[in-house]
Amino acid sequence: MDKKYKVLFHLDAAKEEKHISVLRNIENLIADLGEKSVEVELVVHGKAMSLFQKTTSQKEKLSKLALQGVSLAACHNTMKAMGLEKSDLVEQVQVVSSGVGEIIRKQGDGWLYIRP
Repeated sequence: MDKKYKVLFHLDAAKEEKHISVLRNIENLIADLGEKSVEVELVVHGKAMSLFQKTTSQKEKLSKLALQGVSLAACHNTMKAMGLEKSDLVEQVQVVSSGVGEIIRKQGDGWLYIRP
């Protein structure tokens, strides 16, 4: 059986060029290893939450990645602090109780951690 990599990307930066770079990293990883060989989750919290808001300029790219099986996880704690509701986010995003908690859980389950 072929190996399946589980990769967790962590984003907390506000700058759009960082958002674009992380999304490109994920696209490149999937292209290199193949959709069937990699499971990817992008965890966003803090100032990076703008990436997941409906006003983001990256909606198309997020939608494409979600169709490729990438999980998009938003931190509930950040959302609460920013006064955001699930309805303020692009539809593919799932809300997790805590961004940092999600990272710890995934790493505890053996996921590879990337913070570009």
